[in-house]
Amino acid sequence: TGDNEAVEQLQSGVDRMQHLVEQLLSLYRSTPTEFSSHFTPVDLYQLAQEVIAEQHPAFECKHQTLELLGSKSIIEGDRFSLQTLLQNLLSNANKYTPEGGFIRVTVEQLDAPDSQEPNVCLNVEDSGLGIDPADYETIYERFQRLNNNPTVAATPGCGLGLTIVSHIVELHHASITIAPSGFESGTRFTVIFNPKATHHDV
Repeated sequence: TGDNEAVEQLQSGVDRMQHLVEQLLSLYRSTPTEFSSHFTPVDLYQLAQEVIAEQHPAFECKHQTLELLGSKSIIEGDRFSLQTLLQNLLSNANKYTPEGGFIRVTVEQLDAPDSQEPNVCLNVEDSGLGIDPADYETIYERFQRLNNNPTVAATPGCGLGLTIVSHIVELHHASITIAPSGFESGTRFTVIFNPKATHHDV
């Protein structure tokens, strides 16, 4: 019976992975117009809470301090892809931040004139190794790894995560920037969602 349970668990894992791959392939085949036609209201702060809870064991294993700041922030978007974006940014921070390091996630609305809906800003920053500003332009290229750093080069992964992030940002008509984090070292990824832009082809 033990062997049967192991086989069932393995099959379940394979089924979940197949479903994830199918969703990612669908994501990549979508045009921005097709993609945005399925948008629904998503509370990015609540979604960040859920992803952090799901990934918390990975941070706990490395004794990292993970905090979430901000408040309820509604955007129009695709829940699965936004979840994938958060998962990849958090996984990246966990991977490249040493034991005992810090990761901070912030979701907040930016001030806007009364006549405009406020943009929603997502920040994921860490106290990790940091990224050379010379690499900012190439970091999203498919399978790009920052192999000039021995610690990074030795870290498992294909480097596809940030390519997926970049594609999800583009499909939401959002923007993403990289900068040094607010910690003594590390990197900050900032994604700006424009509520009006998500309703139109731009």
